[in-house]
Amino acid sequence: MNYFLFAFLLLLSVIASSTTPIADLPMRPGGKHMVYLPVVIRPEELVPSEEFRLQITPNGWLLSSTFEPHSFVLINPAGNTQGVVQVSIDLSTAVFMDMVYDPHGIAGDLVAKDLTVDSNGPLVGFAGHSFAGAHHDGYDQLNLAFQHFDPGETFTFSVDVDPTSIRGVAAPGPYESGSVSGLELVGATVTVTFADGTVLSGQTFRQPHSLGGSQAIVRSHLPLAPQVEVVGISGNTAVVTDPQQTLQIHTASGGLVRALVIEGGLFTEGVPGGGFDLDPFEANTALTAREYEYFSQGGTIYIPVQLSRSHVNGGLNMIVVVQENVFNYKGAVFAPIIVELQD
Repeated sequence: MNYFLFAFLLLLSVIASSTTPIADLPMRPGGKHMVYLPVVIRPEELVPSEEFRLQITPNGWLLSSTFEPHSFVLINPAGNTQGVVQVSIDLSTAVFMDMVYDPHGIAGDLVAKDLTVDSNGPLVGFAGHSFAGAHHDGYDQLNLAFQHFDPGETFTFSVDVDPTSIRGVAAPGPYESGSVSGLELVGATVTVTFADGTVLSGQTFRQPHSLGGSQAIVRSHLPLAPQVEVVGISGNTAVVTDPQQTLQIHTASGGLVRALVIEGGLFTEGVPGGGFDLDPFEANTALTAREYEYFSQGGTIYIPVQLSRSHVNGGLNMIVVVQENVFNYKGAVFAPIIVELQD
């Protein structure tokens, strides 16, 4: 494969010799440096492609909820040539396990909300929805159908999403664990079918400059998921006592690498039976997060990260890594590594 290599003036936070994250919730700006970095553009990234955007609790806070109006935003950009006929949003790949759609108030807390159209249903020809992937009396997948969701149009809706661990408790659950934000749904997979039969998929990642929002920009030829491990740790789960850890990340091509560390906690006070179907390393709410960025020319890089335990029920650090190309499109998300920090 031929590559185009040029010097690109990139404004970014450089953490090659620092553990300072570029984003630390609550947001704290890191140092900014002007640097020249080589950037690789793959030829296929220059090929025109249809595009689609999903935002979940955009510009929200950690306590934002999919229950709130306009919490899901679907955008068919004006530059597209095709309408959208179907969108599927699958939560089974999200970083927080056992997050499900709960339209009947059975799978999670006792409050329910089926899909509710909040704007532009007639405009996009919204033709209905269905749930699939039964999961503890909730659902992993939501499918939406459209008759004429044309370029330049936006559709918003809301629906209840809950962790199954709080099944049977009054809303909003202990420590507001029943208020699920887009941050807790990072890694969810969106699949879009266009009118000409083209099918594209992507995954959500933290929305820039947002505490609790996530988004996916779906198009062809996105970067592949990096391969990630924590140095000195075998497998995707571990218990440690040292908050300073190092990620070893391998990418197939050059670009910006983003590592997101979300501290989760498991809160079950007042839940019948002390919690439903609890799994090792399971968390049901986000407590804080840090995001790190590092430029890779392809191959292996190392990123130092800091774990946290901000609450006695917290310390479950979920590490998610994604690669971003020069056009700021993020690719597939590496399946989370969960590292529990103990005192």
